[in-house]
Amino acid sequence: MANKGLFVDLDGTIRTTKGDKPCPNKPSEQEVLPGRISKLQDYKKRGYKIVAVTNQGGIGLGLMTEGQCKLILDDLDRRLGGVFDKMLYAKAAPSAGHPWTKPNPGMILAAAKDLDIDLKDSIMVGDRDSDQQAAQRAGVPFKWAKDFF
Repeated sequence: MANKGLFVDLDGTIRTTKGDKPCPNKPSEQEVLPGRISKLQDYKKRGYKIVAVTNQGGIGLGLMTEGQCKLILDDLDRRLGGVFDKMLYAKAAPSAGHPWTKPNPGMILAAAKDLDIDLKDSIMVGDRDSDQQAAQRAGVPFKWAKDFF
């Protein structure tokens, strides 16, 4: 029997960035948004596979290294109690049209294959049109972060 998945965008959905940057460049620049820890842990206890799917085009643009991105994601997972089963990021520049860069569904489809997730029995949560479009293209029901958390 396939697993249920909770796919979540990060920036603006799970975390916010301190200062005026669109996304953090180091762990100390990120802050978990209210209510996220308990909601994610609740879904984890209910048997959902929790998967982060985030565009990190700053890597492809040379604004951050992949190593920096991994440190930031590891710190976020630690702050959330190790809730993530998989943390995927699209590192291509936004204009590159990479299959993993949302609104393309590549990250969702890859995680579903790796974790044996039934997409129709899952949820994608995000705060942007590109999150909604990626969910639709992958066949995953979508919820806006403001309504979900």
